[in-house]
Amino acid sequence: MIKINLLPYREKKQKAGVQQQVVIIAAALILCLGVMVLLYFSERSATVDLRQKVKAADAKLASLSKIAGEIGKVKADKDVLEKKIAIIKNLEANRLKPVILLDDFTGFIPVGQLWLTSLNLSENECRVEGLARDNSSIAQFMKNIEKSSYFKSVDLIASKQSLLGTNKLQAFTISCSFKKGS
Repeated sequence: MIKINLLPYREKKQKAGVQQQVVIIAAALILCLGVMVLLYFSERSATVDLRQKVKAADAKLASLSKIAGEIGKVKADKDVLEKKIAIIKNLEANRLKPVILLDDFTGFIPVGQLWLTSLNLSENECRVEGLARDNSSIAQFMKNIEKSSYFKSVDLIASKQSLLGTNKLQAFTISCSFKKGS
């Protein structure tokens, strides 16, 4: 005898299998959606934190830039002051130089034979102009200058005869180069 089962158990099984697959797919979709939402909020939180850090870094950069500008200004002021101090030290070191040179020149001059009319000092040389009775007085004056510890060379630039009243005198110009360190 043939048995025929008229109950729809295969259809129920198939229907149960389809329902089970729909539930699994729905659960997987919900799980994926939940993970995506979680990742979204996580990334959003990280982005907000990074933006706050960028703002803080920008604020710190602005304050440090201001400080760096002030430091640059202080350095520039310091350089200017150091230059001024160097100039003052140079002036202080050379302040007595003209006085000492004039004192020495009085010993170099042949008495009653030579008169100075001008003395010009520069950093590297001294230019002397004057009047003398004759060329030998000028030569003696130049030899006396060469013996000095301040000068390395003495050169006669010009010598010409001139009249001062009724007297014939020799007008001269001498250039004297300073030794280094004097």
